[in-house]
Amino acid sequence: MTSTPKNRPASACTAVATVAPAQGEPAAAPSASANTNAAPSTKPIRTLPLFDMGALYGTPGALKLLQKAQVDGRELLDRHCRGDWGDCCEEDAESNDQAVELGGRLLSVYTLPSALPHGQEVLEREVPRILVITEGDRSTTTLLLPEEY
Repeated sequence: MTSTPKNRPASACTAVATVAPAQGEPAAAPSASANTNAAPSTKPIRTLPLFDMGALYGTPGALKLLQKAQVDGRELLDRHCRGDWGDCCEEDAESNDQAVELGGRLLSVYTLPSALPHGQEVLEREVPRILVITEGDRSTTTLLLPEEY
């Protein structure tokens, strides 16, 4: 049975999957037609996962935004577990790198430009983003919106 992420009510999350690839196992390759539109970081990307993500969840808001942006959440999860922390600040990226080695919570931030309204200017805080958080005990990983954090 899967558990809900810590500090989040059961009704706030939808199970995406209950089993992640075992550490060291390759994940399925992203489809050629998939469109993440989230720019990858300049850091080299590893080919094998760095950590077990546990049970996978997505909040209704995050899943709705992914659908609107035509982004496959599995691609964001794939980037996250390989150490591509997306658009998080340098301090959070360094914290993530340490947490991979020493244990601790992991946070990635991915911008979804395809979800921006066309022809409209938006404030920085309105740019559509998805957070991916893996709990320190590696029991769960959740896709959520920044305002749901």
